Amino acid sequence: MEITAPIRLSPSILREMNRDAGMFTIERLGDQGWMRELSCQTEFKAFLNARTRCMASGNTYRVINSDLDVICLVTLDGCKRQYGAR
Repeated sequence: MEITAPIRLSPSILREMNRDAGMFTIERLGDQGWMRELSCQTEFKAFLNARTRCMASGNTYRVINSDLDVICLVTLDGCKRQYGAR
């Protein structure tokens, strides 16, 4: 079984990768800071993916654009409020 560590890219490399692709990146907040998980072509798809991952794992996620601006922060409490759950 192969175990791989999460990829940690410098902000400048991530910015260039996202700018070239016109992507929105989903990051998960972990013990060692924000970890890149995946990229989506649209802000809406990135938000839906981040929200789904948050509801499944309970972790906090954020969506960033190609300029590394935070578009949204997705928390479990926020998801529960949105769905009217307790």
